[in-house]
Amino acid sequence: MLAIGDDNRKAIENREVLHGFFATLKGLDAYIHFQMVTGVSKFARTSLFSGANQLRDISLSPGFSSLLGYTKAEIQAAFAPHLEVLAKNEGVTQDKLWQMITEWYNGYSWGGNERVYNPYSIGMLFEEMRFKSYWPSYSSSSWLPRLLKPEDITGLFSVRISLLWIHSKCAFAGLANALNQEYREETFEKLELESLGRTAFDTISLFFQTGSLTIKEEKKEEDGSRLLRLDYPNNEVRKYLSSEAFKEILQVKFEYSHLETLRKALDNNDPKAFYGLLDSYFRSVPFTIFKAQSAITNVECFYSAVLAFALQFLPKVYRVQAEDPTSDGSVDLVIETPTRLFLIEHKVLTRGLAAGPDRQRQLQHNAKQALEQIDKMKYAAEFSIQTDKDKPITKVGVCFDAEHRSVGSVEVVKESL
Repeated sequence: MLAIGDDNRKAIENREVLHGFFATLKGLDAYIHFQMVTGVSKFARTSLFSGANQLRDISLSPGFSSLLGYTKAEIQAAFAPHLEVLAKNEGVTQDKLWQMITEWYNGYSWGGNERVYNPYSIGMLFEEMRFKSYWPSYSSSSWLPRLLKPEDITGLFSVRISLLWIHSKCAFAGLANALNQEYREETFEKLELESLGRTAFDTISLFFQTGSLTIKEEKKEEDGSRLLRLDYPNNEVRKYLSSEAFKEILQVKFEYSHLETLRKALDNNDPKAFYGLLDSYFRSVPFTIFKAQSAITNVECFYSAVLAFALQFLPKVYRVQAEDPTSDGSVDLVIETPTRLFLIEHKVLTRGLAAGPDRQRQLQHNAKQALEQIDKMKYAAEFSIQTDKDKPITKVGVCFDAEHRSVGSVEVVKESL
């Protein structure tokens, strides 16, 4: 197995060893009837398999889409007694049990219409008879979150975070934006070790190939080529990555239960409670991550991006996008829930401008200005056209306090239909 981590040199050396191995197999064609190569990631065939006859890559072939995962029919046939025991233990019907199993462990797709269940997690589920995250915690790809470490911060908008630097003004929002993009199928056919940690898309591709991301939607263009949109496959991966990514990038403990609390505040249409819950996370980000010389915490997109990064792990019925462009400007954050649309504008009161009561009054003034900007730039009118017209809109103006890296003031206007 190629050892990928903080330094790819060893992995590149191992790749050369494998290159020699496949070159040896080429001379044994007369004795080999069938040959299949599996692994957690795919690298450019010219760099790894050129020593052998060119192999057929079936990674995204529709005919093999269910080869390496369980289908529902296979689970029903092989684990019928286990399903009965688990339903009894959980106190639910078989229909409800399947809903739970699907949300936790289904969702993997590499082509075709059928989605498969993670076989390791299904096996552990019936062994332990309880729902939890199995595969991400024990798989060999547990090193993946380490790719999310910040590499350097040299000033405004110069944050380099390998997974997240995807056409985003602030890097933390990049993954959320990347999951909203469509990619041509052929863009996943080449991955080079040399670019890992340098090229954002190669890291996105690696997360896809190792099962942390999967195909959620496919479209065909007029010429027949496929466009793919990626997403987290299921709750198991979503929960694992939400806590691990925060730990690696921001050195903040962020559990999925915290995200659930934030979600409930949104469902209750309570932005002040929502930002009150977030306040402790902004305060707990170690200042050393951003360096005393850096002005990154004086920039509103830093706070918008950290927030968007956290909320991308919400269930897929919640749409979160940082700096969503409109015809008249760019609203800092849009959160669409099943019942409501939140339009959020952020301001920042920089360090050293005021102190004591004067600073608090300035925070409140800035938050009101942010709220007024939503109306001035006509963001609500734009988004009422783009989304479900039956959804009411909540406008939120927030001013962050860069002195304490905290939520300074929140102003809210709730509109109903």
